[in-house]
Amino acid sequence: MKLYEINAQLERLLDVGDGRMVDEETGELFDQEALEALEMERDAKIDGCLFFIKNCKADAKKLDEEIKKLQAKKQAIENKAERTKNYVEHCLKGEKFKSVFNSAYYTKTVKVEVDEAMVKFLPDEFIKTTIKVEPKKTELKKALMDGVVVNGAVLVESLSLTVK
Repeated sequence: MKLYEINAQLERLLDVGDGRMVDEETGELFDQEALEALEMERDAKIDGCLFFIKNCKADAKKLDEEIKKLQAKKQAIENKAERTKNYVEHCLKGEKFKSVFNSAYYTKTVKVEVDEAMVKFLPDEFIKTTIKVEPKKTELKKALMDGVVVNGAVLVESLSLTVK
């Protein structure tokens, strides 16, 4: 479903699929020059492009909503499987099970559990230290806006198109 009607030629040039500039049906190559060469009034072409952007964003929003629904369904199914597995474990109490269709058995695993409060008492050979260095961009921006010179950091202005 489209929120806005778009000139068919313009839409065909814009909607060639996933960054490919080839019409998958005809094999025709498209590029920005083809878009520029399309005989349309400039304002109508820009309007059409903006409608196309809005349609794409609406489609993406619908997909995000569907993804959330599917993730919730997936989680519910995984929870059912885990509850059923817990029930089977309760029934088997460590015994093996084998039928014509299924088998279940236990494997022993060994893992280390460390009390977080005791980590500082572990010998150094068992400690891993990780240091992550990141710039504080919000503070840097404020300082640079206030005229402070910071080596290695500059303010860069850019334009960002907003479509409403």
